Amino acid sequence: MAVTGRAGSTPALGTMRIQRDILWGATVFLVAFLLRVPFFWYPGSTVFDEGIYATYISNIIYDRPYFELHPPLPNIIMAGVAHMKPFDYKIVRGTDVPFGAFPYVPLRFINVFLGSLLVVAVYVAARFLWEERWFAILAGFGVALDNALIVYSRTFLPDTMLVFFGMAGITTYLWHAKRGGWWHLVLASIFFGAALSTKWIGLAFLGTAMFASLVRKRFREVIVMGVGAGLVYVITFFIFFGQFSGGFLVDRFSFNAVPALSYPAPWNIGETLSFLPRYTKIMYKANYTVDIHPYASKPWQWPLGQGRVGMWDNGSRFMILLPNTFGWGTVFVSVLFACVMLVYRRLPKAGMFALTGYLISFVPFIFIGRPFFMYHYFMALVFGWLLVPWVVGELRMIVAPQMSEKKFLIGCLAVVFAGFLLAARSTYGI
Repeated sequence: MAVTGRAGSTPALGTMRIQRDILWGATVFLVAFLLRVPFFWYPGSTVFDEGIYATYISNIIYDRPYFELHPPLPNIIMAGVAHMKPFDYKIVRGTDVPFGAFPYVPLRFINVFLGSLLVVAVYVAARFLWEERWFAILAGFGVALDNALIVYSRTFLPDTMLVFFGMAGITTYLWHAKRGGWWHLVLASIFFGAALSTKWIGLAFLGTAMFASLVRKRFREVIVMGVGAGLVYVITFFIFFGQFSGGFLVDRFSFNAVPALSYPAPWNIGETLSFLPRYTKIMYKANYTVDIHPYASKPWQWPLGQGRVGMWDNGSRFMILLPNTFGWGTVFVSVLFACVMLVYRRLPKAGMFALTGYLISFVPFIFIGRPFFMYHYFMALVFGWLLVPWVVGELRMIVAPQMSEKKFLIGCLAVVFAGFLLAARSTYGI
């Protein structure tokens, strides 16, 4: 499954293209940032599961060993930022609980920034895949204007980090596939490892790249990515276990079946490597003990934008995880169109790559027997936006062959912007 490539051009033309791409990359970042940053410090109380992660961060800073069913990279990163401002340890549970002195503002800003960078990663990935700049512009703005992604980027919940790390890995992998150079592949493996160290479902990004390399019979690429991502994962847990100085598990949260674990001696590689498989097994079992939640939804509801999540509500104001209806609908139609073209062998290789990423990121959820939420669709969504521009381009040739690419692009962006406006109130809690 190769990515597309264009014949060489003169240095002057190449420089102009790079400059335009930098300009457009900066533009999509600015638009995404301006949509995510306004009043991101509001509300000054917990939104959805922020209280849980505030407690995890407090545990790390105050050396209180705890258990979580997800890998700890986001908590380690956020604890590194939160420790800069002193605050008293406290357990925070529930929604709309005041943070007090807990430094939630810089933690939310991490995701505001990464959520904006995600848009740039999508733009660059689409540029590598399709080469048409207007394809990349449409994909980038589609992600920038998505209400659900905006809502999550304004919290310090981990899924924004997950999707950013994963898409950054996809982008650097495509960079390697198009231009060569092993350092791009090593960098991709680090990003894939970071996604895996955020949530196990981040394995979908690594799986997509590995599948593409296997199809191309680039077996050394598979080994490099697998080893690199695995090392990042192990190092993450080595740092995590090292925080607790060989102490005993203190905070189980709601996982009462978790045994009284004794963490490895600090910075002991041998003990950590022997403890990690046992800890991973407990994490796996804990994932299947998650309680049914009133906002849980089924995977087959997500492509049509169903399964909304109430993020915060104080009576007169509310924040809801809602999609950009027009954007998610466009992704769904594009995936169906691509599947039909695949059957008729008319789907280009770049489209196969994007469709593979979508399916790997989405289909496994159907067969996993635990509650899920709409935000679990984010990975598939960004792959879907890599597919949208080609489908839109095909439809343009059918329904409006005389219309210029620029006018058609403006029309598409106007529709997506209208979808953003429809859900704007619940996006910002105003």
